Amino acid sequence: MTSNLYTITTTTTITTITNDTWQHGQEEENLEKAQIRQLMVVSYWILVPMLLVVGATLSGIGLYLLHRPRMQGLPITTYMKLLLSLDAGVMVVSVTTILTLNGCYIHSYAMAVFTHFFFTVYYTLQTFCHYVIVWVCYNRFLALWCFRRFQQSQKARVIRLRIIFTAVLCVLVNLRHLLDVQVVCVDNAGEVEVAANYAEGCEGGAWVILDSLHQSEMTELWQTAVWIVRGILVIVMPVFLVLVFNMFIVIGLMRRRLHNTASTSRTRDQAYSSIYISLAISFTSLISAMPTVVHALFFAKNIKYCQGPFNEEVFRAIAIFLLLGEHLTHILFLAINQTFRNELKTLLQAVKRSISTSLNCMTQTATPSHQTRPFTVTTHVNMNGSPQVPNLVVSAPEKMPDGGPLVEIAVPTQASLSAFIKNAGLRVSEQDPLRETNINKNETQHSARTSVMSVMSLEKERI
Repeated sequence: MTSNLYTITTTTTITTITNDTWQHGQEEENLEKAQIRQLMVVSYWILVPMLLVVGATLSGIGLYLLHRPRMQGLPITTYMKLLLSLDAGVMVVSVTTILTLNGCYIHSYAMAVFTHFFFTVYYTLQTFCHYVIVWVCYNRFLALWCFRRFQQSQKARVIRLRIIFTAVLCVLVNLRHLLDVQVVCVDNAGEVEVAANYAEGCEGGAWVILDSLHQSEMTELWQTAVWIVRGILVIVMPVFLVLVFNMFIVIGLMRRRLHNTASTSRTRDQAYSSIYISLAISFTSLISAMPTVVHALFFAKNIKYCQGPFNEEVFRAIAIFLLLGEHLTHILFLAINQTFRNELKTLLQAVKRSISTSLNCMTQTATPSHQTRPFTVTTHVNMNGSPQVPNLVVSAPEKMPDGGPLVEIAVPTQASLSAFIKNAGLRVSEQDPLRETNINKNETQHSARTSVMSVMSLEKERI
């Protein structure tokens, strides 16, 4: 009797411990799922959209500046146009990452197919970017070590053939990823496929994409061979070529070969800036792609129905941020080029003037009607440059208070300006000799032989 009681007590204790352990494991699993969900929301619904907006804006600005006339003659312009266009394309297709939380929350079978297609386009554009960087480094290598070959490679036909060949190669390399895919419906636990007929929907679970990179079992030798060839062409080959070309570029700089190929100081400066841009872009590309390569080689096998362990998901999010962040740096490295910097300064100054003009218009619109109307003072001079006493045309001169509104005057010489200020009782408050102005024909008596030389802001002196 005592033995039976002991056996029952022991069995009950083991069962209780087992249940407690199972419940504790379930709580930890639920906590990890909640953490992964929170990580995905912060990463793909907050941070990634910010990167996409900034990246698309910078790419648009860069493309606009590269189409300016002064930028057309630079040897690096064609490939940088292509690179920034690819950057913009990557930003556009990455919207799928936001809509589906990196492919982990899909609401329909059609959306799953749509998501997989755009993920494939994303991989293709990334591969294209890497090979464009290879061509940029190859051009700098030729410019240092084989200048005659470099000149031949700058022909439009050669560049066009390079781009077409690279585009076809990138599409073929990623075509297997596009076709080798399964869209399945799993239950809420993410373990059992609950729908074999996609017309029935997936009410009891969630749609999951099984592609050739994640969770696709390679049972045959040819499948493994295709996957290895793709890895070589997408990762190994671009990295190897970039490293080789950059090594010879650095050696060429150390041996001062650029002084033998660049004939003038201006062309030498342009060549130096092109070399620095290619080195910076290639180095950034290698650094940003490294976490993605590590994740694909060592952690992708741990992903089960889109998600892996929490720590690996953090690493995965960082890898995605770095890949997207790389596309933000291309326009920044373009600023190494002096001509590009000048064009950028011109654009920023134009934007600043536009904003200032808009604010002035808003201020004038908000000014009450009882305040003094502004007035203008204009002058005329003959084209032969002989100084004259300016002819005044003043709007509402009777409302001009002492020390009141500013006026604008255009004069040919400093002597005529001094005479006018003395006779009219005005004083100079601000001078802007670079400003352009148009004389209103309704307010100004003028002839065909007049010229506006400079603009002054004046105030009536206090008596």
